[in-house]
Amino acid sequence: DEFLARVGVHLKRALNSEELDVGDVIDALKTVLRINKELKLLPDNVLVYEFMQGALQPMDQFTDMIWPAAKAEFEKHTSGKFSGVGIQIRKAAGDPILVISPLKDSPAYEKGIRPGDMITKINGEDAKGYTISRAVREITGRIGTPVRLTMKRGEHGKEFEVELIRREIKISTIRGIERKSDGDWEFMIDPDSKIAYTRLTNFTDECVEELSDVLRTLEEQGMRGLIFDLRGNPGGPLRAAVGISDMFLSGKKRIVSTRGRRAQPWQVDSTEEFDFSDFPLIVLINPSSASASEIVAGALQVHQRALIVGERSFGKGSVQQVFPLNNARSAFLKLTTSLYYLPNDVCLHRDEDSETWGVDPDVEVKLTPKEYVKISQLQLKAEILKGKNQEDLTDEDVKSLTEYKSTTKPADGEDEEAIEGEEHAEDDEASEHEPKITRVDENNFPEIDPQLEAALLLMRIRLESGEPWRPAHTEMAAKPTETTGG
Repeated sequence: DEFLARVGVHLKRALNSEELDVGDVIDALKTVLRINKELKLLPDNVLVYEFMQGALQPMDQFTDMIWPAAKAEFEKHTSGKFSGVGIQIRKAAGDPILVISPLKDSPAYEKGIRPGDMITKINGEDAKGYTISRAVREITGRIGTPVRLTMKRGEHGKEFEVELIRREIKISTIRGIERKSDGDWEFMIDPDSKIAYTRLTNFTDECVEELSDVLRTLEEQGMRGLIFDLRGNPGGPLRAAVGISDMFLSGKKRIVSTRGRRAQPWQVDSTEEFDFSDFPLIVLINPSSASASEIVAGALQVHQRALIVGERSFGKGSVQQVFPLNNARSAFLKLTTSLYYLPNDVCLHRDEDSETWGVDPDVEVKLTPKEYVKISQLQLKAEILKGKNQEDLTDEDVKSLTEYKSTTKPADGEDEEAIEGEEHAEDDEASEHEPKITRVDENNFPEIDPQLEAALLLMRIRLESGEPWRPAHTEMAAKPTETTGG
């Protein structure tokens, strides 16, 4: 009460002022911190965090702080690398930490850690009460340092300890249709027709080179057509979107441009650096395809290079720049500075009052919520990698690892993101003491991916008939706008 009363005096004074400059705002924060220190009420970082959240709230939803604790996670997404042991984990409230899959050629993989193993202790400390975020922080760390994991194999198995030395882990963003026996991906979804399938999970600094290597190999194998899956891809660096688009476009064609209130206009065209433009291409999108995914899908659609299949994309047409806030470069401001425009001068950004947005598919294939769940389970099932020199997983093993997909947060390894945020397990310490509610809602949908099946059928028809597609949308869902900035 005393804190609120003392702060309230300064708040009233600020509200009655005709205007406030930056110095006044900084003085206000210092005053609040001084009052808090005198009363010994809250940690300073709580007030600083809340102050910044309030200060940024009037901005757009994508302007945000990158705090020191989140710096490593942010860099992992953009660079495609991190320092850790290479395991994908899941944790529900009250349950042990479950290993979904080791990552190929990682310390965890080489030590024989298997899908389904449970982590009971981290560096000797009981991990049962850990949140998923804390588990990730404890398992990752500096290259060359050890971490001790106490594991249990099976509900009634004996505990055993594994010491792993952390090293740089490269996150592979390219997926195929299924794992081969050696753990590598199989990309030929229809070997007889020579139709390939690749899924890009997110855009990183490494994804252009990685995809280029895969496509060169597929061309050597006689690939005649490609299905490129951008469903669920939340985006990433603009330069990566440009690089992927350039890969599929021939000649000098506009890929994207940006304009902002104070930012210099910028535009970029395709080059001759890559040449993957001579085979039929289908791009899969859905409402979770955002940002860089929409730049790629939009550019390829406008230039009629690809047939777009699936559902309308998310509609994130804003560009953020990252500004360091201290000399140590440990904290950053991620600020929206401009909007991007597709080759037909369309901005597909979705505002609160937008009636149209995003990329509209040429062939729409709508899904029910349970079909989305089923597809997520199929994708996770394909990603699970058995440990080194180990037997195949049984159907029951795979089911136990995939049936609760809605509560998974991949961590210390590959990261799956929903729109502008992470899919995660229950991450509230207090929830450990709440009763668990079980809801029986069986998912009886077949084990198929309707959107992928539609794309495969369309590609087969194209290759057999030799007739070019007639795209339904050479324009985007969003209409050209006179807006010049974010």
